Amino acid sequence: MAFLPEGDEDPENRQGFDIDLARAIAERLGVEAVFEQQPYEQYLPSLATGRLDLVESAMQDLESRRETVDFVDYFRTGPQLFTMIDRTDLTTVEDLCGGSVVIDVGDVGYQDAVNAVSAERCAADEPIEIIPASSTADALIQLEQGRADATIRGAESVRYMAGELEPDTYALVDEPLSEIPVGIAVAKDNTELRDAVAAALQSLIDDGTYAEIGETWGLSDLLVDAVTINGGE
Repeated sequence: MAFLPEGDEDPENRQGFDIDLARAIAERLGVEAVFEQQPYEQYLPSLATGRLDLVESAMQDLESRRETVDFVDYFRTGPQLFTMIDRTDLTTVEDLCGGSVVIDVGDVGYQDAVNAVSAERCAADEPIEIIPASSTADALIQLEQGRADATIRGAESVRYMAGELEPDTYALVDEPLSEIPVGIAVAKDNTELRDAVAAALQSLIDDGTYAEIGETWGLSDLLVDAVTINGGE
């Protein structure tokens, strides 16, 4: 979504879907995008104090966050199962019934998602087993060593890993387990900016620029057809 090339510390050289889209939106608004680097937990407080105008950093549009900010939704994410590319026997959730998924112990949301889909789509005597990992890196190692059948990450991350970063290593298993809107966050009282960003984004959707950016970063199937605010509430 946003990263610096290895060995490069200049924030102006960032790359990724968020970067390209932010610059395109800024161009439509007739301004220049200036990127700030902050810890994730400071994003919303910085919006409230005016240090930032927008947050575009793959932030999920959650109802709890809408108390202080509005979201201009610009793609969809969700928990995405994936496996090693040679596991051609694993293409659907049902193929994992009776099998296992390795998950970082801190990723409670992913654990809940797997347990929920296992209860919904697997027989009671063939649940999907969750194998604990100490980190994402540990989960990938266990997957590569064959100690689990699959693992899980955010849909956008998995598509980049499988399509661009390591195209001959991983393969997706089914669609994301749920659909979560991701939005550009704007301070709740700045409706003028919110609406301007929404209009700029819609113009990028309408003329195909948005689709081109999404295709560049392997996210075409996660793109939206039209702009919504706060999940279309």
